[in-house]
Amino acid sequence: MNYYDVLRVKYNAHANEINHAFRLLAKKYHPDYNKNHDAAEKFIFIHEAYSVLKNIDKRKVYNESLYNNADISKN
Repeated sequence: MNYYDVLRVKYNAHANEINHAFRLLAKKYHPDYNKNHDAAEKFIFIHEAYSVLKNIDKRKVYNESLYNNADISKN
C-alpha cells in the first residue's frame, strides 16, 4: 500500500485534496477518539503519508521511487 492509497487520493491530487483527506482520516483514527487497538498505528501511518505528500520536494522523490518500482503507471 502506498501513501496515495493510505490517504485515499489519486496520484494527481492537489494539495487541498490531500489536506482534506488527511483531516478526515486523522479525525477518524486519532487515538483520543478511536479506541480500537490499531487506531494509533493507523494514525501514525496516515500522518507519515501526509507529511510526504504535502511537501512538494518529498512528494517528487516519493513519486519517482513509485515510478521506478512500477507502482504507478508511466503515463
